[in-house]
Amino acid sequence: APEKTGGACKADVQKLCGDIERGEGRIRQCLQEHRASLSAPCQERLAKREERRAAFEAACGADAKSLCGEKRGKELRQCLKANRAKVSDSCKAFVKDAREKRKEKKGKKEAQ
Repeated sequence: APEKTGGACKADVQKLCGDIERGEGRIRQCLQEHRASLSAPCQERLAKREERRAAFEAACGADAKSLCGEKRGKELRQCLKANRAKVSDSCKAFVKDAREKRKEKKGKKEAQ
């Protein structure tokens, strides 16, 4: 899956991880290894991503393991969606909240 570190980390990726093959989390791993050297905006971006991942794990981790095994990224999202009826209430609430935040963020970008 493509790494989505985006604008906040683009220069850091080019400078510190430019020779790393993309995919399977290699860029993310490279950024983690060089965390102390990253720009402030990139460090903030990674911290937010880690917070979201921890919140997802708390709300949906058990569902993800039991219903979707080792799937990750897009495949995991598709699996959870396909198994929506079996997913716990906490995971449903997390997904709903995340969807609303994305819509809100998208709306703000379009308004600019």
